[in-house]
Amino acid sequence: MLVDDQEIERTALRNILSEEPNWTTTEAIEPRGPEDVWRHAAPTSVEIKPFRSIREVQVAIRAAWDEEHTLGALIRDARLVELNGSILEPR
Repeated sequence: MLVDDQEIERTALRNILSEEPNWTTTEAIEPRGPEDVWRHAAPTSVEIKPFRSIREVQVAIRAAWDEEHTLGALIRDARLVELNGSILEPR
C-alpha cells in the first residue's frame, strides 16, 4: 500500500466538517465517519515526478462535496504530508 488511506480519510473528513462545503450535488453529503469519505471521492490521477523529494507523489482526488476543485494528497515516504484543497491536475 502506498499510503495509509485511513490517514487521507481522517484528513478529508476534518476538511468536510471544519468548513462550509461547496455542495453542488442535489443532496448534502453527511459522512458518519472517515470510512464514508470514499463513497463521495475518487482518485483521478497520480503525479510521480518529484516535487521537493524523490520519494514524493501527489494524488489528485475529485470529491462530491467540492466539485469545483481537485484535492491534492501530497504523499512522501508513504505518509500523507498535506491534503491541499485545490490543485491543478496534470493533463
